[in-house]
Amino acid sequence: MQPSPKLADRVERERTFHNALFSERHRTPTDRFYSITRRSYDLYVRSIEQLGANKRVLELGCGDGSCASAFDLAKLSAKVTGIDISDVAIEKANRRALELHFEDRAHFETMNAEALAFPSNTFDLICGTGILHHLDLSKVLPEISRTLSPTGSAVFIEPLGHNPLIELYRWATPKFRTPDEHPLRMADLKNARRYFAAVEANFFHLNTLAAVPLRRFRAFASLVKTLDNIDEVLFRAIPAIKRFAWLIVLFLGRPR
Repeated sequence: MQPSPKLADRVERERTFHNALFSERHRTPTDRFYSITRRSYDLYVRSIEQLGANKRVLELGCGDGSCASAFDLAKLSAKVTGIDISDVAIEKANRRALELHFEDRAHFETMNAEALAFPSNTFDLICGTGILHHLDLSKVLPEISRTLSPTGSAVFIEPLGHNPLIELYRWATPKFRTPDEHPLRMADLKNARRYFAAVEANFFHLNTLAAVPLRRFRAFASLVKTLDNIDEVLFRAIPAIKRFAWLIVLFLGRPR
């Protein structure tokens, strides 16, 4: 079955954008915001290491391997497959796997995550960083559910789309992202329960964003830690403001 013209156009836009990104690899003004994300990424990394060691793992949106989870998991005796829409990224990732002598534990394929070319129940862990918001959730979530083993888990780190200031920044900087990106919303988390009996989101980085302009100061790390702690208290005391966080670490389990 051929993809619809609309779907083919969206996929090709994503491929073109990310091929250019992985060909050029230059820094953008948005990179500075990731200086505050240690707590969320620490949770993501700890989780995939615990869930993926010695297991069958699929990483969606693996990129060229320079910031992928695949090689770290391969060191933990996981059997890792990485996929990405960018053939430029996949060529680089496979080259790096050979250089690191991980070709027997990590391999990479050009593939659309909305139509995974794997049998059902193939993986124990499926993971990815900043990938779901590039995809049609009504297509990718069923594919994740299908290819996970019955006891498997999925872990993703993703942006949210409720904070008006963050949304204003995204609107003002369109060239740093694809036109089809859609940061997740609370309704998306609710809809994920159609495909998974267990859905858990951990919310990060609201007040912490105020530290970004001070990232070159000596006390920056301490400031970020303090603001992270404040966010944690606020999210616990006033759950309704969680939606205004920047990032979530999303856990999916018990595929339906």
